[in-house]
Amino acid sequence: MLSALEIKKQLFMKKSLIVCHIANVDYPLFRDWLGQYKWWFDEIIIYWDIAFRFPILSAFMQQSLSYIPNIKFLDPVERQLGVDDWRDKATNEMLKHVTGDWIISLEQDFVSKNWSKFFTNAESMMQVSDMFGFLNMTNSPYIHPACFFIKRDLLEKTSKDFSPHPETNGSDHFAMITQDAKALGAKVLPMDSLNFEVKPEADAIHIGGINQAYLSGLNDPNHQFHRGEIFMAYNYWSMKADVEQSPLFMDMMQKMDRKLRNIYLA
Repeated sequence: MLSALEIKKQLFMKKSLIVCHIANVDYPLFRDWLGQYKWWFDEIIIYWDIAFRFPILSAFMQQSLSYIPNIKFLDPVERQLGVDDWRDKATNEMLKHVTGDWIISLEQDFVSKNWSKFFTNAESMMQVSDMFGFLNMTNSPYIHPACFFIKRDLLEKTSKDFSPHPETNGSDHFAMITQDAKALGAKVLPMDSLNFEVKPEADAIHIGGINQAYLSGLNDPNHQFHRGEIFMAYNYWSMKADVEQSPLFMDMMQKMDRKLRNIYLA
């Protein structure tokens, strides 16, 4: 049981949001969300990953978010192709710049029906755990980077290996951090342990597959859209987002809307 002083310390810990953002895909709804909820984070750090694709939209997105006072943008660092994992490299670079007591990863396609409930729940979870978030139920369950909270002092004790390890029961990005934290005796909890469910019909959902949908879905006739009908709704509302829109990406979204309507509403 935490004392009143310990609870007060937890509540006033600095929170650092880290976002690995592909430079080739815009997330208008995420940009709108950042504008609304920037106050909850002490700092926001966005790392642009080029992914060797086109178009490159990072300059537009950075300009559109530059009004946020507590935001910092990082250009991609050099990495060895075929050796360095892009997500591991990006995350470790962001960690060089964070100053928070809690490190938080939220992916752009993690959406909630009730963000007030989400933040209230997160504040409560910070009082009773060392690490928590969206538990991805693989053969080796782990806290997924779509919604990932960890104390900085715990993270520093881990391997800080954010790369995928399919050889260990199919572990994906960030999975090793959960294994390390558990081995250190940390209290690791799923987000839904305090009545907040991450699934389509409940409080939040990680949509998934959006980068690839935009990068290959328009040109590949055989592309299989992940959660296609949900993505169709997501793309529609992205076009309606109350933020400055890139004409180039708007054109992509409009073409995507026509394609998805032909698939799912024909």
